[in-house]
Amino acid sequence: MGPYITVTGYFILGCAVISLCRAIEQLIVKKPETSNYALLLLLLCMTYLQAAMGLFFIGATAAMPLALVIIGIFWFIVAAYLAGPLAFLYYNSLINPMVIRVRFHLVPAITICFPAAWYLLNSPYDYLAAMKQNFFYAGHRAPLYIIMAGAVALIVGYTATILKIELSVRNSASIKIAVRSLIVITAGLLLSPVALITGFALGYIGMSAFGAVVLGVFNLLFIFAHVRYHDFFMALGREVRLARYRKSMLRGLDIDALREQIEYLMSVEKYYHNFDISIKSTADELSITPHQLSWFLNKKMRIDFRNFINRYRVEEAKLLLAGSLGQNVLNVGFHVGFGSKTSFNVTFKEFTGKTPTEFRQEHIKKTGSAGHAKKP
Repeated sequence: MGPYITVTGYFILGCAVISLCRAIEQLIVKKPETSNYALLLLLLCMTYLQAAMGLFFIGATAAMPLALVIIGIFWFIVAAYLAGPLAFLYYNSLINPMVIRVRFHLVPAITICFPAAWYLLNSPYDYLAAMKQNFFYAGHRAPLYIIMAGAVALIVGYTATILKIELSVRNSASIKIAVRSLIVITAGLLLSPVALITGFALGYIGMSAFGAVVLGVFNLLFIFAHVRYHDFFMALGREVRLARYRKSMLRGLDIDALREQIEYLMSVEKYYHNFDISIKSTADELSITPHQLSWFLNKKMRIDFRNFINRYRVEEAKLLLAGSLGQNVLNVGFHVGFGSKTSFNVTFKEFTGKTPTEFRQEHIKKTGSAGHAKKP
């Protein structure tokens, strides 16, 4: 091993120690949550992978018993298959604390145990001894390359999924800077397994060492970010849940068509005339859910349901108060959908700054109308 490779090995071992310390910390949290246990398993997995690579790069495996090296290689393969799923499960524990389908994500790691064990147990002694001496140049056969490629594909797939989650909230005002920093870290972690497997397949130990360094650096950045911005990871979960909620509200909806439907329902059919109108009854008329209607009004029209309905009522009441001076003020309120004189007066004043009677009187003064309004 050259000096660069040896230095890489010691650096990776240092990263492994830091990961282990951070993992142990999850065990002494006063009130551990699901995310603490998920992070514990992820950091233990990263600790093992980094420790194994570090020992190889400093040449320590050559002095170990052959049986220990073979067992170590077996668990390295299993850990490689666990790294991606555990990272995803950690993120999922932040986003959906009560919904974690662990078994499904662990199937690849459990399944790979059998072919990995068979390959190692049925390999010639000389080949196993060569792996012990220098794993990188042992003259591996196709099955091992396929097994390792599967691990890389799994890690890249899960990391890409995590990156997609982070990108979905990259513009969230409350966590914009922190989440964009995390996106850089996650994108960097995509490079590591690709460099490791490429160097392994082509026989370029320097490339694999580079991949190991990238893994160590970005793993340290992740740990630093978790320590420095602990509340951010909780906020990340909240923002992702909100983003998914917004997306689910839009799913299956034609926004422009819905806008036209609502306009027709209110302006033409004057659905707001109903005394017992509710967000549920209105959503039923539009063939959508109350949640979808609420989301549409709040996010697309910047208004809540109550004010949305009352705005139509007040606008029509203004026309009637000004154009039908002989009509009783209270009757105008009932006609447009208000259920009482009090609610009519209070709501009308909220929108216009005047009571219905004051509005009518002001209109009469401005226009000099000779009509006589009946007193309410």
